[in-house]
Amino acid sequence: MPVLLYLSGIRHAARYGSNVLHEFEQRSFALLSELYQRHSPLAKLGPLLLHAFQREAGLATVRHATRNHDHLAWLERVTG
Repeated sequence: MPVLLYLSGIRHAARYGSNVLHEFEQRSFALLSELYQRHSPLAKLGPLLLHAFQREAGLATVRHATRNHDHLAWLERVTG
């Protein structure tokens, strides 16, 4: 649950143009990289970071590469 709250907070900071957003973005993607390297289940939340930081091109790439229909449906639900 804390991870989801963190992502929600980042999304709101992005909407309001927070001046610390860039630092959080760098740290968040560094953490995501570590999670992928450790094969952590939390790495599956990577698309939420892309959405939170408004990286639409990256999110489109993930959608295009996703072959699992359930995962694709989840992506659509959580990223709108």
